[in-house]
Formats: sequence, structure tokens, C-alpha cells
Amino acid sequence: MFLSLVPSVCDAISAIEAESELRDAMGVLLPVARMLASGQGIPGSIRRSHARALRAEVYALRSAFAERIQGRPLAEPGYDPVRSTAFARDASARGLETDMLESLVGALDLGRLVDVLDACSEEVLRTIAEELETVSNLLDVSLAKEHVLPPGSERVSYPELVEEAARSCWDMARNRGVAVACSVTSTSGSGDPDMIRRALTTLLHEAIASSPEGASIVLDVSGESIPVVELAMESPMRAKTDRTAMGGLELAFASAVVRAHGGDLQQSEAGGRTFVRFALPRRVESMRRAA
Repeated sequence: MFLSLVPSVCDAISAIEAESELRDAMGVLLPVARMLASGQGIPGSIRRSHARALRAEVYALRSAFAERIQGRPLAEPGYDPVRSTAFARDASARGLETDMLESLVGALDLGRLVDVLDACSEEVLRTIAEELETVSNLLDVSLAKEHVLPPGSERVSYPELVEEAARSCWDMARNRGVAVACSVTSTSGSGDPDMIRRALTTLLHEAIASSPEGASIVLDVSGESIPVVELAMESPMRAKTDRTAMGGLELAFASAVVRAHGGDLQQSEAGGRTFVRFALPRRVESMRRAA
């Protein structure tokens, strides 16, 4: 009887250790991403190099998570996944923030984390996967501030992206008593599916967080040659108590994605409702030149 218990005890310890390693890594990665997104005290050359390198490594890690959770990895990214080593070493660029950033980045070993995923429960994987998406958003904000955020260039299926974005927000909407409806008449386009899906998810999440119980939200994607996205809600976005309206890094990320695809995100109010609208006109050819 005693011997039969040994394997289960070992498995439990392995799962605990694996989860601890993932959470320790996120405890470093999230602050690093926030530092890069804020950019305060960090020279642009250093921010660009670290953000580009981590963007590729985080994407690879997110792909490993997706393979275990959904049974398939993410599509190949439309940017160079090779780690950049062109970090600025000019003594005049050194400072407390820069030294702290490079110390934290040096402690990260994201490739090692792939080896512990199989020991984690699906619940833990989903939680960490959501945090990794936040990291990707922050890194994209950092690159957008440096005007170096090239999107991928693939076919985009808007019904699939909207369904994925809405599905990720269903539990939150149900818990807050908010109704979410989606309408998609624009079937496809060109762009970066991962970036667009994350932008849609972020906007839906912020709209739900800003809405009172019993409110309704409508996400509509229309247009044949140029997809146009409209998000309508009953109250202005104000997802955090330290913001009086939609703003902060969530809006910065969504706006960065729209601009990278040649569009412009706009907010307006009419008939007691708040609208967020943007078009995604950029085509594959122009995106390849930009990348």
C-alpha cells in the first residue's frame, strides 16, 4: 500500500514545482514588460532590442501553451524570431532603470519553461497563458512607441477571431451580468491574426469591466474590401479605478494594433451609447514592405 502511493506523491510534487517555476518566471516577466512599455529612464535602443527579443520568445512560449491547451500551436509569426543581441552598451546610456531591466532580463530563461508545461494542470496553463497575452500586449506597446511594430501578413478570418475573443470573455460577462452580442459580416482580410484577436479581446474585456450589471455590448465587424470594427456599449470605458475613461495600456495596445494595420481608432458617443470604431485597411503587400 505504501509503495503504491509513492508515484502519486511524486507527481503532486512535480506539479507544484512546475507551477512554482512558471509563477516565478511571470513574477519577473510582467514587471519587465511593464518597464519596457512605460519606457521611463530606458534608452530607446535598449528598449527596442529587449522588446523585440522578448516578443519572439514570449510568442514561442505562448505557442507551446496553445499546443497543450488547444491541441495546436500558434501560426508562425510574421516577424524574425531570432533573438537580438544588439543591446546598447554606451556608458552614457546606463542608469538605474537600465541596469535593473537588464538584470531582470538576464534572469529569464523562457525556453526552460516549455519543459515544465506537461506537469501543470489545464487550469494553471490557462491562467499563465492569459498573463502571457498581457505580456505580449505590453511588448507591442513598447515597440509601437519606438515606431517598430511590424504586423504579420496572413489571411485573417474575422468570424474565427471574433469567436475566440468573445469566448475568452464569456465567464467575465456572465459573472458581471453583462450581455455580449457579436455580428460578423466581413469574412476575411489580411493582417496579423494574433495581434487583431488580442486587440479585440482587450477591447471586449475593458468594455465588460466598464459596464454596469444588466448592460449590453455589441461587437460588429462589417465591410467587404476593408473590415470595419465597431464596439457599442452603454457606458464609457473605465476599466480601472485610476482611470476616468478608456485609456492606459489597454487602449494604447489596441490603438497600436490598429495603427500598425493602417487604421485609426476613434471613440464617440451618440444616443446614450459609447462607440469605438476602427478600420483595418492594410493589405499583405504593404505589410511585407513595412516588416
